[in-house]
Amino acid sequence: MTKVFFPLPHTLDLRIGKDCSHTLRVAEAKKTPKNYYSPAISRVIDYIYHEKNKTLTLNQLASLVNLTPKYLSALFHIETGQTLTVFIHKVLIEKAKNLLAHSDYSLGEISTYLNFSSQSYFISIFKRYTGITPGQYRKLHRQISW
Repeated sequence: MTKVFFPLPHTLDLRIGKDCSHTLRVAEAKKTPKNYYSPAISRVIDYIYHEKNKTLTLNQLASLVNLTPKYLSALFHIETGQTLTVFIHKVLIEKAKNLLAHSDYSLGEISTYLNFSSQSYFISIFKRYTGITPGQYRKLHRQISW
């Protein structure tokens, strides 16, 4: 005997009679980061990418765009699909990868330059996002300079 499945109607909660399509659209939007961001989030992203040698804090970024820290954090997560901390770590790891592959700076110098609190913290964050240590990354991606 063949089973026949019928598609569910767009109204999933038949007991209450609510239309769940709005909830589904919001959930889908949270899964997929946008290709464009609000002016506040764009400014924060630009600041994170281009600010050098500064420790970035939520309060500092919030005051940059005149938002409360809690609101900025929530808005950033909604628009990008990731937390501010994860985003900042990813940017720092990309900078670290570039320094590891194209410079002779020690791990301590790189971790200090990127404002990690310690070399061991830098190594643990690097490994969390890349799966390998900075030393292993350097060995694999070292550019030979003539």
